[in-house]
Amino acid sequence: MGLAVLFSFRIAIASFVPLQLSLVKIMPGYKVLLVGGKGGYINSIVAQIVGINGEVVTMSSSQHILETCRHRVRMSPLRKMMEWVQVSDCSKASSILQVINPNRKFNAIIFCGCVDTLPELDSIIEDGGCLIAPVRIKTSSQQLQMLTIESKTAKEFRKISEFGVSFETPK
Repeated sequence: MGLAVLFSFRIAIASFVPLQLSLVKIMPGYKVLLVGGKGGYINSIVAQIVGINGEVVTMSSSQHILETCRHRVRMSPLRKMMEWVQVSDCSKASSILQVINPNRKFNAIIFCGCVDTLPELDSIIEDGGCLIAPVRIKTSSQQLQMLTIESKTAKEFRKISEFGVSFETPK
């Protein structure tokens, strides 16, 4: 059941992350790629879910952000399953694929920041896995879009609109 939103509003990261994570199946032992991680909040939540047998790879174009994330989890036992990778442009599939081993597969790819189009990353999504991203649909708004890979030959793409959240900047 979706939420009806009758006005434009700004959604805080503390509200957006649980919404985004509720749409993605993440289980203990999963391998998750976080693209555009900002400060470690979502990384820590996902690491707790995947546990010590899972992997969390965080990508950012900012070395400073990656160092901040690393520093924040330095005392956590979860840091052992976390990896930080610098990429030239988080919004481009070609940049992401340059730094990821083509044989490496992820159960979930989560974009933490807005992109102009849903990147073509099918090749690194495990069968049954998915990719979710806030996609810019106008200059001032975003819409969550999800790609689910059912098998190597079947892809399901959907715009997640049942929540009625448009992420528009108030006028």
